[in-house]
Parts: sequence; structure tokens; C-alpha cells
Amino acid sequence: MNVSKTQRYVSAELTHFVGKNLSADEERYSLLCKILNSRELGAPPHDPLIYGNLVINTEARFSENYMYSSQVICFCDIPVNDLGIHMDKYSHFALSFLKSFLVQKGANPVFYISKNSEVYDCWGAYPDEKRIEVAKLQGKNILPLFGHIPQSEYFDQMIRKYHTVFRLIAEAVNAREGIPEMQKLAGDIRNLEHFLDFHMFGFIKCFDDALSDGAPENYYMEREWRMLQHLTFSLSDVRRVILPEQYARRFRDDIPDYFGQLTFSDTLV
Repeated sequence: MNVSKTQRYVSAELTHFVGKNLSADEERYSLLCKILNSRELGAPPHDPLIYGNLVINTEARFSENYMYSSQVICFCDIPVNDLGIHMDKYSHFALSFLKSFLVQKGANPVFYISKNSEVYDCWGAYPDEKRIEVAKLQGKNILPLFGHIPQSEYFDQMIRKYHTVFRLIAEAVNAREGIPEMQKLAGDIRNLEHFLDFHMFGFIKCFDDALSDGAPENYYMEREWRMLQHLTFSLSDVRRVILPEQYARRFRDDIPDYFGQLTFSDTLV
């Protein structure tokens, strides 16, 4: 007999916690109700805005998650019975949507990079003089010369180079903007840079694997998904609302048209 099996470490729904930076549960509850009443979930604005809704600081360290500051909506892919660690880091107030619903709205999982993982034989991270030295040793055992470099250092260096190279290319192309072929190339460069910044680098998150599961900066435990745009929804799209049991009666009065699942965060700790 065939038995349908599911993996417990993934969920059919993605959960968004509200009010992490608020100081009191009353404020978090009010924010949750505001989201549900407005039928809209969005990220707060970042200023100044570069590339629409992505702030890029090329001087910051990519490995510290400071280079890209994007206006994204974040969700976690954690089964409801395993949300305890995540709630301790964020909030005891949340709402969730089916993963299938959010995928249609453009949600995707992030790509996690362990900062302590080592890269081997990474040409681009070394200066020209070392590469020349390696070239002279072709046919010999060159592996000890390279050694290892942490992923954090490798990504910091390579993404800075990416920004520098694209800036130089754009300047060279713009200097010839009167040539029709250059105008098309300039547009292609902007589109490619937009694609890489928004849809690639904006979905990468670095984490410190040496930290405990409960450490706030062990981001891998979040199993994060992101959306780049605001989410509009109906109450029927909301799969679950999570809050402390003491707010249950008020919630039924404040959001009378919500008929989805109501889960008490007290039971998930």
C-alpha cells in the first residue's frame, strides 16, 4: 500500500510575524489588526531609494547583510508546531498564507551562505601578482599556493568587483551615447544589473553557522522567503492568524469577517 509522506521541516503555509521592533504586545496586536483590515502587507519605505525599492551601499559588507537593503516582505517556511524559536526572536503575532498563493505573487526562498564555509581555488579573489605566480607553476602542484578563503571574504570581494566593473562599463557606454548600438547596450546593461541586484543578490542572506539555533543572527533557522512587492489579499486568503490567547475575544470582535484558523502562540512556545 502506498502511503503519502510529507516532510515535517517544510510547511504548506508561509508565516509573516509582525511587530518585532515594537516595544509592547498592544502595539503588535494593533499592527496585526491594521494589516488585516487594510488587506495589504508591505515593507516600510527605505530612504533614499535606489533602483526603485532597493538601497545599495557598495561600501558596506555584503557578508554582514548590509550592502543590500531591500523593501521586501519576509516569511518563514516553518511548520506551525515548530515556530517557538522563531517567535522568541520576532514576535508572538503573525499571519500566514498558503505557499501556493504567495508563489503566484512572486515569493521565493532566499539563498543562504555560511560565512565560515571556505572557497577553494577562487581566482577572482586574488591579486594579479598571485595569479601571475600561479600561471608560472602550471603543470605543478599549485593547490597549496591558493589555500582557502572564507565565503564571507570571497563574496565581499567579488560583489564589490561586480559593482566596480558595471560602473566602468556603464561610463564607457554612456560616453558613446550618440551611437544607436551604444544606446541599446546601455539599456541591456541596466536591465542586467537590475536583474542581478533585485533577483539574485537581493535574495542572498549570509549567516554565522557557529551560532546556536536560538541566536538572533543565526538566520538559517528562519527558512526565509521574500517578496519584492506589496501584497494585497482578501481575508479568505489568510490561512492562519497567530496571537496570544488573551487577545482571542478582542480579535473576534475587531476582525469579525475572519473565519480562518486562529492559533494561540502560547501553545507553540
